[in-house]
Amino acid sequence: MLIYDANFKLLGMSEHALNLLGYPSFNAFYSNHSDISELFVDKEDFYIYGKRVSFQEYMLKSKKPLLVLLKNSKNLEIEIKFELNNLFFSDENNGYVIFLNSPSVKSQNTQDDFLPKNTIKRSNLLSVDNIFKKTYDLELQNIKKIKLNDLEESNLINDEWLKNTSNNLSINLCKFINSLKSLISKAYEKEEILYEAIVLGDLNESVKNLSEIKKLAYSYNIKPLTKAIYRLENSQIDEISKNFRQYKDVIEKIDKTITKRNEI
Repeated sequence: MLIYDANFKLLGMSEHALNLLGYPSFNAFYSNHSDISELFVDKEDFYIYGKRVSFQEYMLKSKKPLLVLLKNSKNLEIEIKFELNNLFFSDENNGYVIFLNSPSVKSQNTQDDFLPKNTIKRSNLLSVDNIFKKTYDLELQNIKKIKLNDLEESNLINDEWLKNTSNNLSINLCKFINSLKSLISKAYEKEEILYEAIVLGDLNESVKNLSEIKKLAYSYNIKPLTKAIYRLENSQIDEISKNFRQYKDVIEKIDKTITKRNEI
């Protein structure tokens, strides 16, 4: 996704968009291009009632998605979906969000060819220098002030919890650990897009990205995680970062517990 201010100035990009365009960070992209439109192969202008407009304004006025061919090493054709959102601004100005959806390759190569071969591990969600990091860092200052008992769920996860849960479920410990590894992998994989969906109020996308993790959490009776997911699903706007942090803490604590167990 791309974030624009009210005047269609590019403010930031999600990690997914950066990976798709082949840039390691927003700064790397912005040092070469002021906007994604500079990558369009077709330089034809956009018009509304005879007036020349930017592609963002064209999508805003026409209320239609736009298919474009980006000029990169593999000439990806990307459908861009436009949505309006003002959540990321402290004043009353509106901003704009553009999603990069359903990429396809114009060459004969398979779709997998354009995907990064070494997917960036998403355990550090907002490591990319973009608007999400700025927003998250601001709210993180408030998160640090909360009482420790508010995060007690993650403190319950340890080696004893691992063995007790395995016994209660009558599952072999090694098998249980492998199942947890699968859960953690899925959680890390969906971490960024889940955060974006929740922040933007995209309920369908949030449910889709949480469904499998939620199902596994309930199946294995991982109460710290089911509680964290419930809070995340029912977050008010000012609670999103705090509840997402708690959700991440539980996932990371399970990961560390498993890793420590494997080192024994």
